[in-house]
Amino acid sequence: MPGLDASNVQNEGDVQGRQPPVNGVYHGVVNHVDASFDKHDAVIADLEVLAGKPDDDGAGDQRGRQLRHMMFLDDEGNYGDKHLRFALATGLIKPGEARDVDWNTAQGRQLVFGVEKRAGKSKKDGEEREYTNVSNFGLDLWSVGNPEVASVPKDEAALKMMAGGSAPAPAAASSSDDPYAGI
Repeated sequence: MPGLDASNVQNEGDVQGRQPPVNGVYHGVVNHVDASFDKHDAVIADLEVLAGKPDDDGAGDQRGRQLRHMMFLDDEGNYGDKHLRFALATGLIKPGEARDVDWNTAQGRQLVFGVEKRAGKSKKDGEEREYTNVSNFGLDLWSVGNPEVASVPKDEAALKMMAGGSAPAPAAASSSDDPYAGI
């Protein structure tokens, strides 16, 4: 089992748990997708900030902060615009296509997403709460190459690993790289 790392911690107050990003637009990665529909009638994607621009210049670095994006089915059990926008942004489907997608293949893919905090009522107790969501009612999702988000700072190392929205396949070794080629 791995050990704990408190090398960047001054006291308990430095450990804040999973903090959502503040309002802004971010380059990120899809860490996990749940399309099982076991608990919710939704495709659930966990997004992590790799780079970007918080709206508040004093907000500090948002890298590593995470956001759960829930894309609920409509009342008839159909996918909606949020699903289509997510699928396009992550390269699961291309413009002009009509087909089924495997939502789980979005895991590890990169995109750009907007974040906003909004007030709402809890379904559990009816109390007013503040929620952090993908902005524009879940529609502010773009592919990393979209010209609309060209000015959003991107993580260059992550972009180098990306090919068509996912990590590239390993290059085939040439015979000069293979120490066993002559055997």
